[in-house]
This record gives sequence, structure tokens and C-alpha cells, in this order.
Amino acid sequence: MRGLGLLRQSTLAALTVVALLCGDIGAASFDCARATTPTERAICGDAKLSELDEYMGRYFAAARDAVKEGASCLQSGQREWLQRRDRCADNACRREAYLDRLAELDPLQPGATALRNIELPIRPGLVWVVPPAADRVAAPPNPKAVPGELTGTILDEVARGDGFVVRSAQGERRPLVLLMFLEAATAARLEGLAREPGASFIVRGHVAGDGARKYFEPSRCISIHRVATPAEGAIFPDPARPPAAFKPHELPFATPKDGVARAEYRSVPFYAVILKTAPRCTLKEDERRQVQALFPSNKVFFSRFDCEDAVEEHITYTNVDPKWGFLAVYAGADEAQARRFLETVKALNRFPGANVRRMQVVLAYP
Repeated sequence: MRGLGLLRQSTLAALTVVALLCGDIGAASFDCARATTPTERAICGDAKLSELDEYMGRYFAAARDAVKEGASCLQSGQREWLQRRDRCADNACRREAYLDRLAELDPLQPGATALRNIELPIRPGLVWVVPPAADRVAAPPNPKAVPGELTGTILDEVARGDGFVVRSAQGERRPLVLLMFLEAATAARLEGLAREPGASFIVRGHVAGDGARKYFEPSRCISIHRVATPAEGAIFPDPARPPAAFKPHELPFATPKDGVARAEYRSVPFYAVILKTAPRCTLKEDERRQVQALFPSNKVFFSRFDCEDAVEEHITYTNVDPKWGFLAVYAGADEAQARRFLETVKALNRFPGANVRRMQVVLAYP
């Protein structure tokens, strides 16, 4: 399948799923010979984009079926995504847009459409869409409602007569769906979400108030996303979004939350480019920050483990000489990606000894 045409040809998108289940995935959502927009021409001219577009056809059709009466709300969200995609000026941006949306729709996929040959980014996943209340007399359009969201757990308070409620970590409680507007499909889905231990959800919709409290407006669409949790050991390579538990010079990773005592915990293997080596404990944060400015999307890090002035250091790294210090930059999850990044580093002509190293971060528990 090549091209998208999801809004213009939702029927064809639905047929894509049928074709997939029957083993025939050769149909196209539009004829590339008639491609006119820059986005359509880009999709038809790029094999990877064509593949992602095929996946999007499957994902969107399956998601529409999964959310039942919320399908019209989902289509509105797809329209917004199409606008984002069409604002892209290059294929890298378009691929990122596809991957983000596929990751968002992934929780709604049955086994037949779920992707097995592509790694999706970690994003909040759409798990349900609450459609506008069917009773327009009890829930007329409210012009005073404003866009809003709340992140927290979902509480099942049907037995108390309150329906379902969102409770934030700060203790704010906001009605999600009142009992009088609760339809069977939504009730069943929210009941399941409320039973997920430790799960957190982002609820988005329009918010109104009655003077005493705020609530999600029942006359508008409400989307529910499960907050994404990185797999244990996953690296956080973006220097602009560092986890609070790690120091600026450390390469952070997702640590276990099970409360089990252990001597150490290791990240998944990754690749780094060693920029320079120096006598142990001589590298300083000022130099790291200067080098970090050269690589705004890749974390620059070094180790101060077992240095005399760093008694609270618990992070070490594998595959390095413990007698020497090093300054390194995250280069990717696989060697091919790291080799490409090494060429970028070498082009700066600032790190003559730069080399690729396969490593793991080690958190040594005190």
C-alpha cells in the first residue's frame, strides 16, 4: 500500500485490515500516478515512507474499530495529525510524524495489525476515546468549556453513584464520565483501566465547572492516554530531558521500580563515541557542558566514580579502563548508527582520537 488518503478514503483503510487478515496487502489507498501534493509525492518516492503509510492505514482502521462510538473523535485527531505531517519540509520529519502517531495508536491494535519489524518510540498510548454524550438534552453543547487535561489514576466510583473519576498525584479529583452519561462500551473499558495497578493516564478533553468543582465536559470528545513507561534499562539520551535522579555528567537510564534490593543494576547495551581520555578524576563539568553544546540531541557524559571529591557517585560504565577517565557522547543503540555518528564527530576536527565503544551503564547500589 502506498499513500495515505485516510480521511478521504476511510472505507479503503478499513478494507486494508480485511486484506491483511486474508493475506493480501497489495491494495493502495490512492494512485501514486495522481499524487499532487508535496506529501503525496514524498510518500510515493520513498520506500520507508510508503511502508509507514501502509502501517498507518492498518493502525487507523483498527483503532477506529476498537474505540467504537468514539470513531468520529479519533478521526478528528487523525485530521490534526495529518496537518502536522503535511507541515513537514523533509522526509525525516515525515517519518518522525508517522512513528509518533503509530506509537500513539499502538495500544489499540489487535495482534493481526501490531507491528513486529519496526521499533516505535516511547509515547503516551491512546487506550480509549469517550464520545460525546448521546443525550443532547442532558448534555447540551457548553460554549464556556475550555480545552484541558489532567494526569493521574482512574477511579471506579460507579458503586457510589459518581461514575469514573481522575485523581492527580496532587490529589485533585475531576469527574471523567458521570454515571448518567456512561455507555456500556466506555464503562467496560474504564473499569479495566481503573484496575491497572500503578498505571497513570493523561485525560484530555474540554473542562467546565459548576462553581464547586471542575469536570470533563460530556458534550465533547475525551481521549485517554496511558503514560508511557520506558522498559527497564532503557537509555535516556536526550540532554534536554534528564531524569531528576541522575547528575548532569551521568548517562541516565530507566532503573527498576520493584523495590528489590540488589548490588547493582545495568542499562541495556548501547554505543558511545569516546571523545577523549584523560587522567582519572580530572575531567570537569565545565568542559562537559561546552562539548554538550556541540551535540544538542545526544547526551555527553563522563565518570567520577571512586573520585575522592565525589563520595555520592554510584555510576560506572563497562568496557572502559578504570585507571583512566573519559569524555563520551551517546551514539545510538546499534553499531551502524554509532558509526554514522562517529563520522559526524570526526567532521568537527576537534576529537582526533574519537572511537566507537559498546558500553553499559552500571548503577552500584550503596
